[in-house]
Amino acid sequence: MNPPVAKAKRRQQALDADQEALEEFEKNITVVKKKHEDVPRNEVPTAEVVNIMADEIQELYRLNGSTLDMTNARDKALILWRDLGINGVHARDRAVLHVLCEEHS
Repeated sequence: MNPPVAKAKRRQQALDADQEALEEFEKNITVVKKKHEDVPRNEVPTAEVVNIMADEIQELYRLNGSTLDMTNARDKALILWRDLGINGVHARDRAVLHVLCEEHS
């Protein structure tokens, strides 16, 4: 048989149990599930990359004697960019050497 316990002591035990449960609950809430990754400042937005790729795709179609409207070219470019993104490819803005520039070669 359990020994008798005073009401105040039972209340204090209940409060302590509630406090422990609350601390455990808050600890589980504030767990960071994904580590923060720093995004480089020179990251090129996806829209710009897709537009550049779409222009190049249209140019390839034109060189092969066919035409492709911009909507379909963007769709093809977006599909390609998503596939590249899945494999970890990122577009970053950087200076191009004068020798490699198409306008100055």
